[in-house]
Amino acid sequence: MPVVSYGEYLDVSEDKLIRAVTVSNLVTIFIKSKFGRLSSFCGAVIAAAGASCGIVYLLEYIWKIQE
Repeated sequence: MPVVSYGEYLDVSEDKLIRAVTVSNLVTIFIKSKFGRLSSFCGAVIAAAGASCGIVYLLEYIWKIQE
């Protein structure tokens, strides 16, 4: 949800938003796959890492426009 909210705030295209959400989900799944079912690594931290990757993907789009 943070990626979608930030994407709407930046007014990016639907295609770019879908790609950012996909990046976010794939990173989250990858990180979670490296840990067991129960670990001291909080699920909120994994979700935040995935969301931040999706937001960075959106920001890269903005940086390319400014160049």
